[in-house]
Amino acid sequence: MQSVVCLFGAFIAAAVFHPGSCVETVIGLYGETIEVPCNNGNNKPDGLIFTKWKYVKDDGSPGDLLVKQAQKDEATVSATDGYKSRVSIAANSSLLIARGSLADQRVFTCMVVSLTNLEEHSVEVKVHKKPSAPVIKNNAKELENGKLTQLGECVVENANPPADLIWMKNDQPLVDDGKTIIITSTITKDPVTGLSSTSSRLQYTARKEDVESQFTCKAKHEMGPDQVSEPETFPIHYPTEKVSLQVVSQSPIREGDDVTLKCQADGNPPPTSFNFNIKGKKVTVTDKDVYTLTGVTRVDSGIYKCSLLDNDVMESTQFVTVSCEWMSDVLYFSINISGNYSADPSVIGIPKITSLTKHRSNDGKHKVLTCEAEGSPKPDVQWSVNGTNDEMSYVNGKATYKLTVVPSKNLTVSCFVTNKLGEDTKEISVFSLFEEDTSKPEKNEDGTEQAKVIVGVVVGLLVAAALVGLTYWLYIKKTRQGSWKTGEKETGTSEESKKLEENNHKADV
Repeated sequence: MQSVVCLFGAFIAAAVFHPGSCVETVIGLYGETIEVPCNNGNNKPDGLIFTKWKYVKDDGSPGDLLVKQAQKDEATVSATDGYKSRVSIAANSSLLIARGSLADQRVFTCMVVSLTNLEEHSVEVKVHKKPSAPVIKNNAKELENGKLTQLGECVVENANPPADLIWMKNDQPLVDDGKTIIITSTITKDPVTGLSSTSSRLQYTARKEDVESQFTCKAKHEMGPDQVSEPETFPIHYPTEKVSLQVVSQSPIREGDDVTLKCQADGNPPPTSFNFNIKGKKVTVTDKDVYTLTGVTRVDSGIYKCSLLDNDVMESTQFVTVSCEWMSDVLYFSINISGNYSADPSVIGIPKITSLTKHRSNDGKHKVLTCEAEGSPKPDVQWSVNGTNDEMSYVNGKATYKLTVVPSKNLTVSCFVTNKLGEDTKEISVFSLFEEDTSKPEKNEDGTEQAKVIVGVVVGLLVAAALVGLTYWLYIKKTRQGSWKTGEKETGTSEESKKLEENNHKADV
């Protein structure tokens, strides 16, 4: 690298005064050969006698390096100091300095002497060195939520000029605000090499969300490109703010199963020991976060809690209810934090119809159907027929549904109950209402049929009975045929009664 800087002053060499001379600037690399040009290669005038290189010593006095005669191939080294073994001259008259170091940052002058002229061309040499890759050292073992803590120290070494360091979080630069972020940088020089090392200390106020943050350090230098350290992550310590009691057993849980309670806390590091409150009895577990109930029964229903060893107020509560016998046994939990709890006193269960009955209303004009079911949440009901005065009650997991109907024919009625856990259905036969006197028997409530029997016994005199009996037989036959048409049953032959019974059983809604 090289640039030209014009210095409007005077240089005196061999008693020749040259106003308005320009000084070039050359940047060499540390440890490598530095090439210092002589008038950018334009240094072969007619009548050239010799080329000479000299320099300005540290004390400001002049010093000779070498002379190259125009008629000779080799230059004569005149330096007696450290340059004696490091300087040479190129074919284009450039000065070559081997193993460049910061000691070579000075002004070198090329003097060109010909038969008609004497020219001098001065060049300032600067030596640059790229720094080592940045490394984060002295890392904090952990950061505490909300507390200003020294996170680490970023270091780059052996650079010239010194490198600039920038702290990054998730690839975004951190800015010193003097409160939550404080960055302190220092530069030191090696007394032998003169190279600079830069270190930067970061004090940072962490938050809980920084548990996944990646911190890096970027080094910027004139030699480029930018270099970035390996990312670092830090555990963030914060106290427990919430405790959670959970059940890790598979559901549904049946009587006789083992139930495992698990207590968790959101602090970091998480607590490893807890107090379990088992229906009023405190049990302490150490180096684990679970407690197991073996062979649960309905007696195990109740309030369960867990809390921190050193803070009973920081707790979680669950109300455990074991299901009753007619359903799949399930444990129901209602959770609230900080000691308060709410619980559903009902038992969770698949709906089950326990009874489906019918009876005639007091006025004899309607049939009232009653469907009883158990289950929680409260089951919904659907009937297979339309009716009036649809009533429902639900107490302690037991539901009662009533429906008033006026059947015009024999029916099979279905009661269908359902909730989010399941469903159940049951059927019942309902016979039509008859217009004749309600004192006449009909099917009773358990489905058995009481046949209407009309027995005509005609007892008379044998002579007169022949005529009266014939007339009465014709009357009975006509009456029976009318009853069959309306759906009633009369006493007839065994074949007629059997046929009527079969027709009644086949009647649908």
